[in-house]
Amino acid sequence: MNQTAKQLVAVIKYWQRKCSKVYFEMDEELGGFGWDYQNSCQCTSIDNSMTKLPYPTPMRVVMQYLIDLLDLEDRAVNDIDAGDPNIYSYEFQFNFSEKNFKVICNYSYITEGDEIVSMRNTKNNEVLTEVLNDLKKNGKKGKYRVDFNGSGDSGYIDDNMSSLERSEADKIPSGLEDELYDFLGARHPGWENNEGSFGFFIIDLNNNSIELNYTENYEESDSVMIHMGSIDELIQTITSSDDNNN
Repeated sequence: MNQTAKQLVAVIKYWQRKCSKVYFEMDEELGGFGWDYQNSCQCTSIDNSMTKLPYPTPMRVVMQYLIDLLDLEDRAVNDIDAGDPNIYSYEFQFNFSEKNFKVICNYSYITEGDEIVSMRNTKNNEVLTEVLNDLKKNGKKGKYRVDFNGSGDSGYIDDNMSSLERSEADKIPSGLEDELYDFLGARHPGWENNEGSFGFFIIDLNNNSIELNYTENYEESDSVMIHMGSIDELIQTITSSDDNNN
């Protein structure tokens, strides 16, 4: 076996002598440049007391070897039932009493909330009345759509308005743009923060109104078991895989 494989087997046998259970977690480093871990692992000793054990060897290379050996990153992607998940940690669980080994993948993903529809019209709203009248004077008629999007403490409203009735798109006048930002900010303050939101406006020149269709994004967290097997099988996989590569 190469040195890394030998170290991995030695770590497992070290834990086996001292513990009935071992748990530790590897977290994604800032920026996603690999995996990091704490300086000790959680251990249930032979007499069932809880303690922490220092690692007998530097673990970064050893555990990256195990992650690659078991194809954990590919398994995680295949087993996660969510679009574009962000994997942020792996939990490794050794149960020497039951002679099994598990890997749990923790991840987050973005999900959409319910669409919320709000209306603003020209009643008692001189600014909006002027804005919509200016559009009509410039030959606009019918309904127009304007999209918006926001996340990460920034956001934007598209600077184009597209007719829903004709093949026509024009740049939004500054007055209308100001009114849309005011409407969005007043109805949904913080629409551009955190995971943000998205949606669209319908400018209805027939009814002198603006309809705001708003959907907020939420971050959800979940976990999935991506590997389970016996500890003996794991050791055999480590030794046989390394032998096959030589």
